[in-house]
Amino acid sequence: MVVVVIIGLLAAIALPAFQRARQRSQNTRLANDLRQFSGAFETYSLENGVWPPDVNQGILPPEMVGYIVIDKFESGTIYGGNYDWEGPGAFSFIAGVSIRSSNLEDEQAIGIDEILDDGDLSTGKFRNISGAYVYILEE
Repeated sequence: MVVVVIIGLLAAIALPAFQRARQRSQNTRLANDLRQFSGAFETYSLENGVWPPDVNQGILPPEMVGYIVIDKFESGTIYGGNYDWEGPGAFSFIAGVSIRSSNLEDEQAIGIDEILDDGDLSTGKFRNISGAYVYILEE
């Protein structure tokens, strides 16, 4: 009986630490994906002098073939939902990569924002805008 209680206590202590480590790992993966995508879009913009036009969520702009692996962009995020290229005219900013229709919560998004930016979803490059989490490339 004592052994079962000890194992239960150890599990109760270890489980929250495991969940935090898992969430940090997922946040880092999403932040790295956003960095890769933003770097590819910025490279395209520098080479062509314009950003690709806006497309629907989950679809890689045809101009970006060769810059980004299509499956990586179109397969969705680790938190569910889709990546979305927000080209000129889509929002008040000029260009960005957003995460739409995901089960990402603000607490988790703040962790991603701490990796990418300032830890505040209302300011900086990573923001919550109209229900989408957006990594802004140009304002």
